Amino acid sequence: MTESKKPKQPSQEFESLYERERIAKTICSELNNFTDLKTTLQTIIVFLKELTGTQAISIRLHDEGDYPYYVYEGFPKKFIQKENSLCARDNKGRRIKNPDGKGYILDCMCGNVIHGRFDVNLPFFSKNGSFWSNNTSKLLASTTTEDRQGTTRNYCNSQGYESVALIPIKARGENFGLIQFNDKKIDKFNEEMIQFLEMIGEEIGLAVRNSMIFSKLQEAHESTNFLFSIIAHDIIGPFSTLNTYLEFLDQHFHELSQDEIKQHLARLNRNSKGVYELLDNLFTWSSIQREKFLLVPEELNLKEIIDEIFGVLSERAIQKEIDLNHSLTGDFIVHTDKNALRTIIRNLISNAVKFTNSGGKVSVSGIKNDISTEISVKDTGIGMDDKNLINFSNLDPKKKRRGTDGEQGTGLGLIICRQLTKKIQGKLSVNSNLGSGSEFILSVPSFGYLSNN
Repeated sequence: MTESKKPKQPSQEFESLYERERIAKTICSELNNFTDLKTTLQTIIVFLKELTGTQAISIRLHDEGDYPYYVYEGFPKKFIQKENSLCARDNKGRRIKNPDGKGYILDCMCGNVIHGRFDVNLPFFSKNGSFWSNNTSKLLASTTTEDRQGTTRNYCNSQGYESVALIPIKARGENFGLIQFNDKKIDKFNEEMIQFLEMIGEEIGLAVRNSMIFSKLQEAHESTNFLFSIIAHDIIGPFSTLNTYLEFLDQHFHELSQDEIKQHLARLNRNSKGVYELLDNLFTWSSIQREKFLLVPEELNLKEIIDEIFGVLSERAIQKEIDLNHSLTGDFIVHTDKNALRTIIRNLISNAVKFTNSGGKVSVSGIKNDISTEISVKDTGIGMDDKNLINFSNLDPKKKRRGTDGEQGTGLGLIICRQLTKKIQGKLSVNSNLGSGSEFILSVPSFGYLSNN
């Protein structure tokens, strides 16, 4: 189980101390530009490829529980496509959760490095958690699965890569991914090179962390601006209308007929319900932004949920003479979070009613298979053109559309739908043509994986 890791002739490029220091300074300088992380890291791997003399280099970064390739140089596209996901999967292609419920099981030696599974007593691990081998064929022949700390796919070796190094990208105890070096020649690395690359990995880790902080600050700034725009355009206005109606009724109540009073009260009722729905959506959206919208999977009767939502929206539909109907039976079960599912479907049906003309229809249906449940909300409304289809989840309140009865719209409902769909590991798609209605399709995994991250 021993392996000689000292190359007979270390890379000529790495022997030059001047060259190493030059490239190191260039890399550190480039990492100051963490606001354009992808371009920065693509530039850096070109420098690292030059420095180490390896044929192929890539960087994997965390993304929704997986660690796909973020940038790469020298790898065939077929290799990248096949090895892009590190998540272990069951026989139905579903990602397998860790036993503690946090994150997913990651395959291969890349998964070991990212999750910190290493044994410093083994010659192919460094004390800082890197893996490196100058002869993967020899390593595989002389070690067991237990030695290698878990399942390894061995795809690198099958593609002829003999020298492989995996360097963790981490900062302040948090691991964000790794740098991968592959070469078909043996003896490309030595301990000095690995230590130097580990230092670069930590510098990249700091840049990734700074980029994440910057992105969150930007999102917080945009969220604050969005919130104030909603308050200014869509809450103050309706409240002003409510005050106007109430003042009018207070001053002229005895002068009005019963029918006129009923008409004014009906307008007040519609207006207040619109404000309530907007405030409810704002509370939900705020909870998502602050990561306070916690999810708990359970078995749900979809027919009961749709019937409940139809009950809430029936008055609005009756006023617009819109037929609400569904084809669901009492045994249609969905396994996911109740509040998230109810919020998504309520917003989809509410939007369908809003953008459907008098005398139209809104229909809900569902189909199931072993992998997912698809819930369709279809209307005979005004539909969307290509521009609106592209921007249907845009945060910009200036791009809002009014409903067929002049209803105010912020786009917030669809934004919430997309964010909650992501949290329940689902997919939301739309089919629509201008003038001929829209169909929103929510696909929910049958196995009920959720994300509270």
